[in-house]
Amino acid sequence: MFHDMENDITHAHLSIEVLSAIKVAETIPHIVWMARPDGYREYFNQHWYAFTKTNREQVHGNGWLQWVHPDDRGKVLTAWRAAVQTSRLYNVRYLLQNGRTGAYHRFLSRGLPLKDTHGHVTRWLGTCTDIEDKTSLGKRGQISEAQFYTLFESNILGVVLGDIQGNILDANEAWAHITGWTPTETRSGTFNCFSFMPSAFREQHLQATQELVETGICLPYESEIERKDGRRVPILTGKALCDHEHQTYIAFVLDITAQKELDKRKDEFISLACHEIKTPLTALKLLVQRLKQKQKREEDQERSLSLIEAQTTILTHLVNDLLDVSKIRQGYFDYADDLFDLDLMIREAIEQVQQATTTHTLCFHVPEAGPIHIVGDKYKLEQVVTNLLCNAIKYSPQAHDVDIFLGTSENAAIIQVQDYGVGIPKQYQHTIFNRFDRGAYSQRKGVFPGLGLGLYLAHEIATHYGGDIEIESEEGKGTTFSVHLPLPHEKRRDGTVSYGRCS
Repeated sequence: MFHDMENDITHAHLSIEVLSAIKVAETIPHIVWMARPDGYREYFNQHWYAFTKTNREQVHGNGWLQWVHPDDRGKVLTAWRAAVQTSRLYNVRYLLQNGRTGAYHRFLSRGLPLKDTHGHVTRWLGTCTDIEDKTSLGKRGQISEAQFYTLFESNILGVVLGDIQGNILDANEAWAHITGWTPTETRSGTFNCFSFMPSAFREQHLQATQELVETGICLPYESEIERKDGRRVPILTGKALCDHEHQTYIAFVLDITAQKELDKRKDEFISLACHEIKTPLTALKLLVQRLKQKQKREEDQERSLSLIEAQTTILTHLVNDLLDVSKIRQGYFDYADDLFDLDLMIREAIEQVQQATTTHTLCFHVPEAGPIHIVGDKYKLEQVVTNLLCNAIKYSPQAHDVDIFLGTSENAAIIQVQDYGVGIPKQYQHTIFNRFDRGAYSQRKGVFPGLGLGLYLAHEIATHYGGDIEIESEEGKGTTFSVHLPLPHEKRRDGTVSYGRCS
C-alpha cells in the first residue's frame, strides 16, 4: 500500500517536503488526504482504505462523500467548496462510516492549502482524525517503539521527541545537522523549543500546539529556527501525539533553505525575463513608429528594417532558449544522430555570430590534420558553439578578439572558445552551468544582460552525447570553455591535442 501511495505522490508532482511529510504521516494511525487546487480529491493514505474498506476508484473526486453520513454530506460539501474558493483552512466535523462494522464514527477533518511564493494554491493537504472517544484517540495516537526508532535513526529528516510544554526530550542526528545543537545538548533536560525559536514565530508555535492537543495531529507548516551559530533556517515541520496520557509528541523538521532559494531565483528570473523581453520590444516599437512616419531616405528605411530584424532575432533566440529549457526539463528535447563535419559546423556558427557583432573579431584556428567528423545533432551542437561565442562577446566588452580552436585528443574532438574579458571568479565557477545561474554577474544588474540559460543549454547538449564542458578562467584576464565530444570509434587515434593556424 505504501508503495502505491508513493506512486500517487510521484504522479501528482509533489515537492520533496510534502512527500517527506506524508512518509512521516504513514507512521501514525491517522487518515491523510490530498486534493488538487480545484478541490478534486486525488489521494487518500492507507488508513482511509483500512477504515472505509474502499478502493481508489470509489473515492476519487467527490466519491469519498458517500461514506459520510447522509445528514452531514451537505454541510461537508459546502464547507469544502467554501475553503477551495477562499483558499482558507478547511475545518469540519462529520460522521464517517466504518466499512467493516457499518457504524459511524465522528471525525474532525482539516485541510491546509499549500501555496507557492505568489500565494497561489498548488495542492491541499489534509487529515481526518477520529474524535469519537478522546481516550481511544490517545491509544490510537500511540506508535510502537520500533516504528519510532526506525524513523528516528534513519536520519532521512530531522525527528524530535518533545512534550506540549515545549521541552525537547530527544532528537536525531539530522536534527543536529539542521540546528547545530548536538543530540547530547538536546538531551540535557534544560533544552526547550523556545531556545531556538525566533520570537516572531512563537505565537505560531502556540497555535500549532493547541491544534495538536485538540486533534492529536498538527498539519505541516512553515516556520524558522535559529541555529546555534545564530543563523536562521527556514523549516517545514509537523507534529503528532505519540502518547496522549503524557502529552508527548513526535515532530519532523525539514530544512527548506534550498527550496526557498529556488523560489527566490525563480522570482528573479521572471523579473529578468520580463526585462529582457521588454528591451527589444521597446526598440521594435520605436522603429515601427519611425517607419510609419514615411521616411523619404531609402537608406534610413533599410537601416530601420535591419534593426527590426536584429531585435526580432534576439527575441526569437530568447524564446527558443526558454522553450528548449522547458523541453529538456520535461524530457521532450529531441536529438538527431548524424555524421557531420565539425569544422564546417563551427565555421557556420562563427559566420552567423560575426555578422551580428561589430565589436569583436572571431578567429578560427583550424585543425591541421584535416576534417573532423562526429556523430550528433548538427544544429543543437551548433547552438552550443553559438552560445559560447555570444557568451565570450558579452563578457569581454573591453576586448576585441575571440579565439576558437578545434583539435582532437585520443578519444574526443575538442572545441575551445577563448575570450579576454572579465573572467569568472573561482567561487562561482562550479555553478556556472546551473539553470538560471549567472554567477557574480547576477549582482551587477544592467551590466551584463541575459537569463543564465546559454551555458546551461550548452552543457546539457554536450553531456547528452557523452561529452563535457570544462572551464578555465582568471578574473580580469578572460575565460576559456573547452567542449569535449566523443569521436566515432573508427576515428579515434593515439596522440595529443593539436591545434592549427588561424584562418
